[in-house]
Amino acid sequence: DKENPPRAHRKRTLTSKLRHTREAQRAAQLDLTARKHRKARRQVLRARQAEDALIVERPNDSDEVRQLRASLARARGERDAAEAATGAQEPTRTLPAIPRPERMSDLTIGGLRRRLGMDGSSADRKWNDLRVQVRRFMDAGLLQLDKNWKGQDSRQLLKIYDAIEDVFPPLKRCTNHWAAEFLVHDSFSAQKTYESCKEKEGTYRFRTRRNRRERASSDDDDDSGSQGSRGP
Repeated sequence: DKENPPRAHRKRTLTSKLRHTREAQRAAQLDLTARKHRKARRQVLRARQAEDALIVERPNDSDEVRQLRASLARARGERDAAEAATGAQEPTRTLPAIPRPERMSDLTIGGLRRRLGMDGSSADRKWNDLRVQVRRFMDAGLLQLDKNWKGQDSRQLLKIYDAIEDVFPPLKRCTNHWAAEFLVHDSFSAQKTYESCKEKEGTYRFRTRRNRRERASSDDDDDSGSQGSRGP
């Protein structure tokens, strides 16, 4: 009897339901961490209030007690300075994570801006700056326009996502780089569309490039004619 060939390994895919569950777990963990931080801050505040009561001088304090209060005040000042220096390097608050939409194909630029709290004309300049940074990092990441999106190097894409999130930290709230990925994919698709249309006769891009070349050629002819008519 012929042996049965081994079954091909089936690649496991992450379903939207499982992805949503994992993102909900991450969000719950972030919320738990934030609650622990708030509890710790309340405990520190109560300890500070108790210290304040000890630092306040009283008329009947002995020299030893006064020296003890002065030492406590100096230690408190040094600790406050160290905490202030550390706090300047840390975010002032922890914002909740933004889970990946169940249907990314239905997401629009406007929908992403609303999720990031950047909707409205007042945020247009900041949003435009972000789009410029996205295109800049795409150029630096050397994406290959002769290949489709699935043909791009995933390691290069991750480097681009990280760079974008570093210059625009609110995107880090979007789990697993989904917002940075959406922005890069949107710009990549726009570039691919432009490249394919600018050489296709009959398209708007083709006519625009042809008219631009004709105007440039006409300007060159005018310049050469004016130069030729000049006397020695």
